[in-house]
Amino acid sequence: MMKQYDQPQGFTGLPDAMLAAAMQSKELEVLGYLVQEILRSGKILNRKTLCITLLARLDNCEDVLMKQHYENIFPLLLGR
Repeated sequence: MMKQYDQPQGFTGLPDAMLAAAMQSKELEVLGYLVQEILRSGKILNRKTLCITLLARLDNCEDVLMKQHYENIFPLLLGR
């Protein structure tokens, strides 16, 4: 049986800015893995190749959370 702990009074969780930074950090990490995958395959690394690789990953992805991460990478790539 798991012991449950009470949250300290006044605890509101992580601030939105910290959550956003953590999510963007994870997305940048995934982007780094995509870059490694492209370079290891011998392809030229550019924005077009990154977008195509990302679209392929998004198309084959079943996990909703990973799809969200992949979708959030596009604005990072396109500067929007």
